[in-house]
Amino acid sequence: MSHATCSPALTDGMRGAVDADDVEIHYLKRGSGPLVICSHGFPDNAFTFLPLVDALAEAGFTAVAPYLRGYAPSGAAPVDQYHTCYMAGDLIALIDGLGFEHAILVGHDWGAQASIAASILFPERVTKLVALGWSRPDAAQRLHYEYLKGIWHTFFFQSPSAEQVLAHDDFAFIEAWWRDASRNWDVPRDTIESVKRTFRQPGVLEAALAQYRCRHVPLRDPRRHAEQARIAAGPVPVPTLLMHGTHDREGRLDAFVGDGVPGYFSAALTRKVVEGAGHFLHLEKAAEVNRSIIDFILAQS
Repeated sequence: MSHATCSPALTDGMRGAVDADDVEIHYLKRGSGPLVICSHGFPDNAFTFLPLVDALAEAGFTAVAPYLRGYAPSGAAPVDQYHTCYMAGDLIALIDGLGFEHAILVGHDWGAQASIAASILFPERVTKLVALGWSRPDAAQRLHYEYLKGIWHTFFFQSPSAEQVLAHDDFAFIEAWWRDASRNWDVPRDTIESVKRTFRQPGVLEAALAQYRCRHVPLRDPRRHAEQARIAAGPVPVPTLLMHGTHDREGRLDAFVGDGVPGYFSAALTRKVVEGAGHFLHLEKAAEVNRSIIDFILAQS
């Protein structure tokens, strides 16, 4: 079986924090060697990357899984500071705080967005990029019913009732979200409970929704406008591996294999489809995904 669980015990020596633009970013860490940062998405936490962190540590890397800004124990920020230019800065602060010159970035969902942003803004600090569960639809796909059906939540999360709906019945929405996003996988109870514990912490729900709401909130720092424009335009100038499950939500696989992706990358690009996996492919097909990531990292560019 390649399915992974994700809440093993950690010693204090495996935890740490760095300051990033007035926000404290906490992380889990294992291993020694070149730095690999593994960033989670929504609704999630750092623990779900521990199977990959363990595999990377065994392969000779310093593997770090941060809690995204706003996900306790990491600190929160004003809503306009959840744009991906700020999240990119958090990753660079981690590289600096851990004493490295550069890193390999691995991200899932919003963690993929942050890792892509860092690769565009700070290419000299990023040697390779891996993005999981990420796609970039072309102009026609953005208007297609199936694609819009797969991203319905981005519209609902703008609603003032979103907090109430997500928190209702001890975050039953989050469990339903995981099971809907990974329909072929019996999501382990400890995974669901780990994520719920994170969302029960004060301010986490609001911060998670801010990632979706910030796109409609102007950046107050004028210096950030150019950064956000660069992220939107691309291209990503570092060697990249993209991985996507065949059973992710509607329309997403078509966007992943479509024409909207290659033009956003100017360096070597590999796209890999993971058969039978849903959105949380790094847990559903842990052995296959971990092996693909490590092989990509170890390969000569």
